[in-house]
This record gives sequence, C-alpha cells and structure tokens, in this order.
Amino acid sequence: MSEKFLLKTIMTVISLILSSQLSVIAQSIQPCQDPKKGTWGFCNTEGKWVIKPKFETASPFEKQPDNRKLSTVSSKGLTGFVDENGKLVGPGVIFESAEAASPEVMLVKVKGKYGFMTYDGVYRQKPDYTSATQNGNEFIIGLKDKSGVVDSKGNLIIKPEFDQIDPSLPEYFRVKKGKATGLYSRDGKPLIEAKDYTSIEPFHSYWKLSKGNKTGLYDLATGMSLTDIAYEDVNSPITIDIQTLIQEQQSVGSGQLFGSRSDQKQLFQYRPD
Repeated sequence: MSEKFLLKTIMTVISLILSSQLSVIAQSIQPCQDPKKGTWGFCNTEGKWVIKPKFETASPFEKQPDNRKLSTVSSKGLTGFVDENGKLVGPGVIFESAEAASPEVMLVKVKGKYGFMTYDGVYRQKPDYTSATQNGNEFIIGLKDKSGVVDSKGNLIIKPEFDQIDPSLPEYFRVKKGKATGLYSRDGKPLIEAKDYTSIEPFHSYWKLSKGNKTGLYDLATGMSLTDIAYEDVNSPITIDIQTLIQEQQSVGSGQLFGSRSDQKQLFQYRPD
C-alpha cells in the first residue's frame, strides 16, 4: 500500500468521524436555562454551553416550511433564530417580527420596515419596504407611497413604482400610475403599459380599454386592437353563423354599430334602429 493511498484513507476516516460527531452534536443541542440568571442558551448532552445563556427566551427546535429546524430566541423584545449547529441565523436577534411567508422565505420586520429572508438567513429582499400585504402567493409591497409585488420566493417581480396595484383579477395585476392603468401577468410580465388607458376591464376573452369616456376592445392573446377607442360602451358579443359580432353603442345617432373580426380583419357596418 503506497504512502499516498494510506494518507488519503486516513484523511477520509478522520473526515467521516468528524462529520459523525458534528451530526451527533447538532442533534443533541437543546435550549437550556441558567438557573441563576434565568436567561437561556444552548447546551449539549454533557451540559456544556454551546451558546452562552444570553437570551430572554428560547423555544424548542421546530421544523420550518423548508424542513430546516430552528429555535426562536428573543432578547430586548426582538426575535432571532438559532439552527441545530448552535449558530445564529442571519443578521442575529434583530427582528421585530418574523413569520413564515412560504416554503422559500419568511417575512421579517426590522426597524419598522419589511423584508424577505430564507430560513438559512439570506435576504432575498432587504427590509426596506414600508408595508407588505400577502395576497395569495404574492405580497403587495410598499416603498413610501409606491407599490410593487414580491413573489412567494421573495423575488421582486414588479418594482414599487405604481400608485396602486389591484390583485383582484385571478391571473393578472392591474396597476395604476397617476390616471393611467396597465396590466401585468401574475409572474410580473408587463402586458399593457400604464400610459395610454384610464381603465382596463376583462370582457369575455377580450379586454375593454378606455380613455376617458371612450371605450374599445383589445385582444391580449394577439396584442391587437379589435376596435378603435371611440365608443361609449361595448355590450356582450352575439354569435351569428361562424363570426362573433361585437355589439357596440355609438354616441352618434340612434343606431347600433356592429363589427365582426374574421382572420384578424375588422369589418364594421352601422345599422339604424
């Protein structure tokens, strides 16, 4: 047996022993209270301090949404986390609040501002936001007087640059900047920029786009306008033969304007009552 091979074997055995010992130590750490001071720390099975008793409270280790086990500790009214290796997670005991937001991140609050941190203590979004409101799998975040969106993984998908974000549509976000309305997909992709339209409303498989008191139709799937934005309203479509006729009311005269879209061509005919 060569000396090189023997040395490599010895190093491997030592590594396995140390790994095994560390695993045992990690599994054996438990919160312990100092009987004299009443403070909490963490000790091993031999009763030796791994983290000295400096916390006001220390909870038993609990499994987090990512399956990591953490103990919640507190000091001076603030919260932090300790992992099973006896190490403080992230920036320390600095959180005014911390709660599970998803299997990826927790929502934390520091000095009155909100951020998103993984369970191993890495910020996905630093605590810079003045508000964070959960809506399904996303969070509407505020930065001063502007709003944006953070997804369930803690990624910023819509920058906080809008006056208002409406999450009420199942697959979309309506955004508002001044008087202009825009549309984003749920994953943060801009579909209609907030610059031309004062309102955007779903209309069957199309969208009503308005400028002031004038309305037209838009096909989001093709990115094409079906009508000019020139009508007072657009009513429910009616089907005649194979074509879909879009019934519209026009402000001129007392008739109705019917338009049909076939092969992405627009045909309009004014029909009096």
